[in-house]
Formats: sequence, C-alpha cells, structure tokens
Amino acid sequence: MRFPVFSLLFVLLCCGCSVSHRRVNWCAPSVESALASVGDASQTLIDALLSARRLEQADEPACVEAYFHVATETLPNSPIHKVAVAKLVETAGRFGRIDMEVGIHLASGRAASVLRFQTNGFEWSNDEFREFIPVGKYCAEGLACHNATDGPGTAFVVLGEDRRSKPLLLECEPFAATAMLIQTEGSYELHWYAPKVAAQQGLAYDRTAPIAFGMIGTEKVALEDYRFPSEPSAGPTLFMGQPYQRGKTPVIFVHGLASDASTWAGTINELRQCEDLNDRFQFWFFEYPSGLSVLGNAAALRQQIKCLIHRIDPKGTDPALQRMIIVGHSAGGLIAKAQCCASGNRLWDAAFKQSLADLKLAPEVESDLKRDFYFEPSSRIDQVIYIATPHRGSVISYHLPARLATHLVQTPQLIRSEHRDLLRNNPHSVRWQLRHRMPTCVDLLKPNSQILQALDACPIAGNVRVDSIIGFGHSHHPWQDSDGVVAVSSATDKRSTTETFINAKHTKIKSDPATINQLIRLLSERCP
Repeated sequence: MRFPVFSLLFVLLCCGCSVSHRRVNWCAPSVESALASVGDASQTLIDALLSARRLEQADEPACVEAYFHVATETLPNSPIHKVAVAKLVETAGRFGRIDMEVGIHLASGRAASVLRFQTNGFEWSNDEFREFIPVGKYCAEGLACHNATDGPGTAFVVLGEDRRSKPLLLECEPFAATAMLIQTEGSYELHWYAPKVAAQQGLAYDRTAPIAFGMIGTEKVALEDYRFPSEPSAGPTLFMGQPYQRGKTPVIFVHGLASDASTWAGTINELRQCEDLNDRFQFWFFEYPSGLSVLGNAAALRQQIKCLIHRIDPKGTDPALQRMIIVGHSAGGLIAKAQCCASGNRLWDAAFKQSLADLKLAPEVESDLKRDFYFEPSSRIDQVIYIATPHRGSVISYHLPARLATHLVQTPQLIRSEHRDLLRNNPHSVRWQLRHRMPTCVDLLKPNSQILQALDACPIAGNVRVDSIIGFGHSHHPWQDSDGVVAVSSATDKRSTTETFINAKHTKIKSDPATINQLIRLLSERCP
C-alpha cells in the first residue's frame, strides 16, 4: 500500500526538503466577469455575447462565429472584446478550427473564410503553438509578484509542441502571448505578440501566467516520484523552459530532494522581469528521481545534455551552447558539480575495494557502474552556481525523519537485482555504504559518506567559474551556523569566486530576494 502523500510530505519537511505547497487557483475568463465590468456597453453587444455563450453551452460550433462577431464590434481594451477574443480562440480550438499555418477557419453562410494568424517577436516557429489557454484570474503560492500589465489585447498561455512521446525533449513549458484582432483591408487578422513586443506597443501581456499554469498539480507528482522512482513519470529528464532560442546561453536549474522543476517558479518569475536576461539567456530544467543516487542522476544529466544539444544543434554552430551555466539547489548542487569535475579513481575507490576490471559483472552492470563512477567535466559548462549545497553533507541526515525518508524509497527492481548480483559474485568487494543497497540521495548526504567526501575532493575544471550562495542564521546548534539543514561550513567551497551569505532557511533561500539579486548580478556580469 502506498504511503499517504501528506504523511510523506511531513517526513520530508522534517528533513528540510524543498517541498512547498504550490497551491494554484486558476480561473479562465468568463462571460459573467466581463459583463460585471462592462459599464455602459450597449445592450445589443451584451445580448450578442450572451447568445454566443448559449451556443457554446449547447456545444454548437456556430459559437465560434458568434464570438468573432462580438470581437469585431468592440474596442480592443474593453472587457467584452477581451473575453470575446478569449472565447473565440478557445472554442475554435475545441471544434478543430485552428491551423497555425493559416489561422481560424470561419463559416459565413455558404461561404468559408479564414481569420489569418500572424506572429510577432517569437524566436520559434508556428509549430510550437499547440494549444491556447486564455488568462483570467489566478493566484499561485511562491510567486511574489505578477510580471504583467493591462492594455489592449488578450493575454494567453500557449502550450508548445507536444513532445512527451519523444525522448529527451519533454513537453515545453507554457509560454506567454498576446492576441490582437487587427482590421485590414476588408478583413481581419489575429496577431500574436511575444511579451517584449507587446510591451513595446503598449499591449496587455502576462509573463507570470505561464509559470503559474505550469505549477498546477506538480506537488503530488514530485512526492510520488521521490518514493517511486521507477515509475514512468520519475525518469530523469532535461527540458527547455521555452522552445530553443539560438544564440541564448542555457542556464540549467537542478532542484533538490523530493522536488521538481516547479520549485524554481518564483525564481524564474523574478528573472524574467529583467529584459536583458530574457535577451541573453534561456532557462532549462533537469528533473530527476531524487530518491535515487546522486551519481546515477548526474550521469543521466551528462548524457542528456549531449543528446539534447545534438538534437537542436547537430552541426555545432551555436556558440552559446558551449558556455552553459548550471544552478543547483541543495542536493541538486552535487549533481551540478558532477558535470564540472573529473572523478579519476576517487569515487570508485570510495565505494569499492577492487578495481572495475577485477569484478565479476554482467556487461550491462559494468557499463552502468563505469558511467556513474568515472567521468570527465563537460566542455560545454563554464559556470556553476551552488545554492545551499551540502558539499560535506548534513547532520540532519542522521535524524529519524531522514532515516524514515530514505527507507520510504522503493528502489527499482532492476537496481535491487543488480545489487544482489554484485554482492553474490563479489562478496568482499564493496565498502560499507554499498553493503545493504545502492545508496539513495539521503544516504549520500551523511557527513561520513566516503562517496560524498570523494566527490568533494574531485577537482573542478580550470575553465569553470564557481559561485556559492549560502544560508545562515537558522541553526539548531549554537556551535554551528546553518540554514536549518546545511551548515555554513558544508556549503562553502574554496574554489568559489564569490560567496554570498543570506539569512534564509534552506527551503526558502532559492527564492529569497537577496538570492534573486545575486543571480541577476552573476548573470548580468557574463560577457555577451
């Protein structure tokens, strides 16, 4: 029987994991809300809007034309116009009337016409426009401000091309767009504007809405993925926050224990308010089953960086992909470090008493162990930013809640089977941390972990800049300052170019205003 989600949440919070409620209230635009703020709108327009809604409620495709008629008879800044455009696009999608290469197919008596689309300011093709979600009222915990403005036009969240059936490229995060109905010679067109262009033209836009929409329903998935890492949703995945933008430097964000990419929502919302950063950087995310080994997940990220870049830039002509930045919070910082250092024999010697060549292993097991324990720094990463990273572990990993959390992880059957075979065929070959199971993420965070100590000793590549953001002021022990989970002495790194100390708790530090300001400063200092 599965451990109840809320019980698991309690245990993980006691461990200091970066689990947040992430509650999102999302309300689509409604005819009722528009009518409540119409002021002195004509009764004819009100009746036309209500008629269109009745057709929609009756599941009549004619509602598409009805909403289009209302939109053409109203001003772009009026509530009736905004909801009419929102409903026009929404119902056109529902009835299969949208073709992004052309526009919305309309029926007019016996004739047929097309409301043509035109996109403005987007750095990706029309293929990326898959589904349109009109923005109404919403509220999301963890998003301190709304990067939005009112004006003519209707704000939308657009879902990108569906890639869930394709390896390595998960479905793109939602992105923002503004729709404007434009009258041309004898006809109309629906123009779609990227937020930057919308702002330049004084139109409505909402950069926060896609972030809030992407947070819906994420908490339970993150918790289940922690405990059941063998399930399909739990596989390690590198994905882009928006469709690939050539010439922009990728910044890869790696979450911590029992979390997922949505834990960065507040951080990304703040960073996207800086137009200079939007012009120079694109944000990518690595999600992984945090209940499993740091080394295995780090190996998956190394492989996926190679495969993703080969997919989007097969000829290697984008120089921005040669100077990537990786940002890791908590255990995610250890995964980030493993992209930038050389293992040598350190990790292997910390886990095994015999060399790889001397072990009796099935070929696939040998390949997996070699992949996890032996690696070189990626030539594509030239900066790593640690946020509250436990380089030398955390004493909280010894506490009862942490021990419960690690025993709740259901290690995949394949890993358990390989571990049994390893011990049976090589009974005296492993050191203490591998005697009972392959170590989980929590196991690796114990200060006496020889594997963690070996990772800490691995040298960072000489071309990689290191910066550290460290929490303090929340220690449970008077003799050791910490963020409540990671001691200051564990979060420091002697190779850091900068060390920024922030009075914040471990679970809050990544979205603390001082952390945001430091990230903005570090990214802004990067040479274009």
